[in-house]
Amino acid sequence: MVNERKLKLFAEGGIPYLVPFYYGEESGIANTEFNGGTLHNYLAAGNGEFWFPTIQGPVIKYPDQLVYRKLIPQFRSFKVNDTIHSFSDPVLKRSTHTISFDFYCSNYSNKFNMYYQYKLTGPGLPDTWSELQKSGNVNFKMLPPGRYVFAIRAIDAFNDPSPEERFYTFEIKPYLHETTWFQLLMVSLIILGIAGFLRLRYIRSLKKESRENKINQTILELKLKAIQSKMDPHFIFNSLNNIIYLLNAGKYLEAEELVHDFSLLLRRFLEKSDETFLSLREEFDIIDLYLLIEQKRFNSQFTYELILDDAMSGIPIPTLLIQPLVENAVKHGISHADHRCYIRLKAEKTASGIMITVEDNGIGLRRSKEINKHRKDHVSKGINLVKDKIDIMREKHGIRIELTIFENEHTETGGTISRLKIDFP
Repeated sequence: MVNERKLKLFAEGGIPYLVPFYYGEESGIANTEFNGGTLHNYLAAGNGEFWFPTIQGPVIKYPDQLVYRKLIPQFRSFKVNDTIHSFSDPVLKRSTHTISFDFYCSNYSNKFNMYYQYKLTGPGLPDTWSELQKSGNVNFKMLPPGRYVFAIRAIDAFNDPSPEERFYTFEIKPYLHETTWFQLLMVSLIILGIAGFLRLRYIRSLKKESRENKINQTILELKLKAIQSKMDPHFIFNSLNNIIYLLNAGKYLEAEELVHDFSLLLRRFLEKSDETFLSLREEFDIIDLYLLIEQKRFNSQFTYELILDDAMSGIPIPTLLIQPLVENAVKHGISHADHRCYIRLKAEKTASGIMITVEDNGIGLRRSKEINKHRKDHVSKGINLVKDKIDIMREKHGIRIELTIFENEHTETGGTISRLKIDFP
C-alpha cells in the first residue's frame, strides 16, 4: 500500500524512491495480493473497515495507527580482504582487493517495508545513491588508491524525503611508483637525461668537425651537419623549466603534452640534422611543432599561421634553413612585445625557385637593436647560422639563396619581415 501524498510527490520528482507498506501473515492478513497497490484499490466501509478484492475473495483490513519514526542506520562491521577491520583505522594498504560493509537499522518493522541505499564517492566514482536493496551488505573490489567516503541510509514506506545518513571515510595508500613525488622524480631524470644526451652529442659533433678539418669537401659537409644540429640552448632550458613548473603546479596533463611535443621536436631535429635536404612539408611540420611549444611557453601571447600550397609540399630545400628565422622572430620580436602578436610563414613559387617569407608584428628591427646593444657580447647566432648555410649551399650544391630582412611597414605596432629567395640550378 502506498500513501497517496507520497505517490504524488514521487511522480513530481520530489523524492527519488517510493516504498509501499507491506502487510503479511504476521499482520493478520490471509493473503497479500493487495500489497504494492495504491489506496484507490479498496472499498471503505462506514465502520472504518477497508475491503480489498483478491482471488480468494475480499480481504478486510482494520486500519491501524502508523506511527512515523526516524530511521537511524548503523554500521555493524567493516571487512578488508575478508577479515574484520577496525573502524578506527581508516588507512588501508594498496594490496587491499576486497572491502565489505555490513549495516543494519534497529527500529525495524516488517510492514514498514524497509530498504537500504548506499553510495561510495572517490576517484572516478559518481556521487549518486544506489538502487534500493533489502540486504545490509555491500562489497567493493579492486578500488584504486585514493580517499573515499562510504554513506548509507534507510528508507521505509513513510518515504522520508530527508533520511538520516551515516558516513565512513577511508583511504587506500598508493604504491611507491604511483606517488606524485616519485613520478616527478622520474620525469626530472628523463629531462636531465635528454639534456645530457644533447650536450654529449653537441660536444662529439664539435670534436668530429675539428678532427676532419683537413679535407675541404668533408669540412663543408661536417659544418653543414653541425649547423643543422644546433638548437638554441635557451629554448631547450626554457622548455624544460616550463615542464618543471607545470609539474610543480599539478598540471600533469599539460606537462605530459609539453614533454611529448618537446621530445618529438628533439627527435625531428636529431633525425633531420644529418640530412642535407628535406621537403617543404617536413620543414613546415618542424616549425609548426616548434611554434606550438613556444606558444605554450609564452602563454598564447602570439598566434601563428603557416601557408603552404599542397602542390609545393614535396619541393626539397636545405635542411632547417627557415627555422632559425622563425626562432629569431620569437626571440627578438615577440618576446619583448607588450601587445598581441602573430607570426606568418608563407611559401610561394617563383619563376626560378621559391620565395619564403617570415612576417611578424613584434617590436621590429630598430627597437630590437636598441635592446640588444645593451646586452654584452650579443651576437645574432640564428642569422649567422643561416648565412653560413647559404654560403655552403652555393659552394657545394650551386644553389643561390638571397636573404633580406627589413622592417614590417604593414602594421601599426611594427615588426619584421625575413625573406628567403631560393633559385635552384
